[in-house]
Amino acid sequence: MRPEDDDTFQMIHNPYIVGNPIEDRRMFFGREDDFEYIRKKVTGATRGGLIVLCGTRRSGKTSILFQIKGGRLGESYIPILIDMQSMTVENDHEFLESLAREVTESIGDPEIIFERDFTARATDNPYAAFQILTERIGARLGDRKLVLMFDEYELFETHIDKNRFSTDILNALAGWMEHRAGVFIIFTGSDKLEARNPRYWEHFLGKALHRRISFLSEADTMRLIRDPVRDSVSYDEDVPEEIYSLTAGQPFYTQVLCQSLVDHLNEKEKNRVTQEDVREVTREIIENPLPQMIFSWTSLSALEKVSISIIAELSKEDIREVAPDEIVAFSAEEKIGYQLDGNKVRETVERLFYHDLLEKNARGDTYTFKMDLWRLWMARMHSIWQVINEIGGSEEELEEGLRPVGKRFSRTRIIAVSSAVIVVVALLFLYQIFFRAGVPGAGGIGGGRARDSTVVTVRTQPAQANIFIGEQWIGRSPVERETVAARHTTVRAELSGYQEYIDSVELVKNEPFERMIVLEELRGNLHVTTDPPGARIVVDGEDSGSVTPDTLTGLSVNQRYDIDLRLSGYSSRSFQGVSVYNDSMVALHHSFSKLTHPLTVDSEPAGAVVYLDGRKIATAPTSLASVSQGEHVLELRLEGFRTERSRISIPAPNNRVRVTLGPLPPGTLVFQITPYAEIWINGELIEESAVYLPVELAPGTYRIELRHPSYETVERTVEVKSGQTVPFEYSFAQESERQ
Repeated sequence: MRPEDDDTFQMIHNPYIVGNPIEDRRMFFGREDDFEYIRKKVTGATRGGLIVLCGTRRSGKTSILFQIKGGRLGESYIPILIDMQSMTVENDHEFLESLAREVTESIGDPEIIFERDFTARATDNPYAAFQILTERIGARLGDRKLVLMFDEYELFETHIDKNRFSTDILNALAGWMEHRAGVFIIFTGSDKLEARNPRYWEHFLGKALHRRISFLSEADTMRLIRDPVRDSVSYDEDVPEEIYSLTAGQPFYTQVLCQSLVDHLNEKEKNRVTQEDVREVTREIIENPLPQMIFSWTSLSALEKVSISIIAELSKEDIREVAPDEIVAFSAEEKIGYQLDGNKVRETVERLFYHDLLEKNARGDTYTFKMDLWRLWMARMHSIWQVINEIGGSEEELEEGLRPVGKRFSRTRIIAVSSAVIVVVALLFLYQIFFRAGVPGAGGIGGGRARDSTVVTVRTQPAQANIFIGEQWIGRSPVERETVAARHTTVRAELSGYQEYIDSVELVKNEPFERMIVLEELRGNLHVTTDPPGARIVVDGEDSGSVTPDTLTGLSVNQRYDIDLRLSGYSSRSFQGVSVYNDSMVALHHSFSKLTHPLTVDSEPAGAVVYLDGRKIATAPTSLASVSQGEHVLELRLEGFRTERSRISIPAPNNRVRVTLGPLPPGTLVFQITPYAEIWINGELIEESAVYLPVELAPGTYRIELRHPSYETVERTVEVKSGQTVPFEYSFAQESERQ
């Protein structure tokens, strides 16, 4: 029985999911090619590897991770999803501990025990403990593949920039990935990995495989529209196709539209969706846009807003293809007040295409809206004239490619302005007739609700706050004499970075209401620590009077701070553009490196071996590129000379130290030769016919030769020590008899 065949209406269960990743496999449609791609890359890898799933917000990247976590790849894979957003860690040790716990619990192998295999070893060196753990895990995996998944990998950079942990974390992951029994890592993010800070990601770049996650296919979109409500909802002919045209298969907006349609059917107590139902729900979304739509719009640059709104203007009646030159021509013909650069417009629409807001034809020379829902919303709520008014009132500097020109108006705008002037004159004329003439019963223009109104003036400090009367937005402050209905309601002021102001008010008919609101700035705290402690904390070039560890309180969330940490004898550290957050503590930590200076060491005589703080450096003369500032022990050793040991201060005068080595007292080598011999020392003849000969020699090792015309030459090596007498006795005859 079809849903429409039953005359008794029953409330329809709304299965659609909006705003959260999809974990239920029954509500997840498509992406089979993406799962197969991941499966092949993981299965075919002899070591670990990295896949980066790229795409715009709300494209379904996180839902893919949840599906993999739920076993979508198969039983031979162990998927582990790491939630970086909820992971509260403050240093490398805590991150590795959290990751190690998550992995060991997910694997569930009784031979791998978190406390024994990580915690017990991590006190001395968490990195060594983590490496040992990964090796144990690799040995226990067998034929299974470990898949480690991180959603929004950009958070790694955020944590590193905020000094919550170091780049060593990424190096540890890269090392595990490249191991023979390594882990396969999946990242999701909005940008390609190469677009991030290369200093952080250099060990991943060579391994990264990128996979773009975009819209669902038409077939999968149709399944998402029909299957979850197959037993309770039916559609008129071409209605599913119309839904697909509105969303183009964008998973988030498809879920939104389907969810809204089910709510609409329940409200109307019916089970069949008509084209009018779709249009009614679409109008409701356009009039009350989703926060995600507003966020996407506010994230656009001025030139992006102008370009896409002109495409909407040219496509107002129906979807059509628009060339970049048409956008430029429209701006000139309609005299919108800005001159567009054609090359910049081409770059801009290409960027909008990359972010899935526009589609381009096969030739790549024309563009149109990818989602008709966005075309309708742009045409209705963000026309080119509204955009021009918006960017014209902005205090931000316009980007390259968008240059203001004289404020000239198109014929269309002149007609509109002229019509408005005529209406105002007519209203003033009626005012004169009814109010000044005192016509009985005349309480105001138009009677009815117009008579029960008043004018509101709201100013704020600072200005530009959004002002609401009840739920009605009436403008940005200062709001001057805005007409609103007289009633008991609230006045509300919202400004980013400031505490929301709200107050109950009684708006009395014909009694002007004025309010001056001083907004309270939101503030946060900054906790600063250093190793070693005791560093001066300098904020925006001024000494704060605090030394580490300390907490700077009451910092404005609307300001970015330059924090300098200065400690005598160490290199200063500067953190640029530090932000704080409302009612929260931001931690900033720095491990100092000592100041260094160059040093050249000379010895007299040359050739002495140089030792610095007990470590052998080189042979003098030698130059060291960097020696930490402070006191050091310098030692020079040269055979035959006294060892010179002294304390030196760095920086040294002229960055040079010269050491003169004093000779050691000589030793005595006493020769007793039978019958006699020529004595040669180190190749030099000392005595021609020596029988008894004492010779003083500097400490050292010497090569001795004894030469006799009747015997073979004798060669010996002798060590002479300072202040000692060394006997050297030799008998040619006795030695000859022994042989």
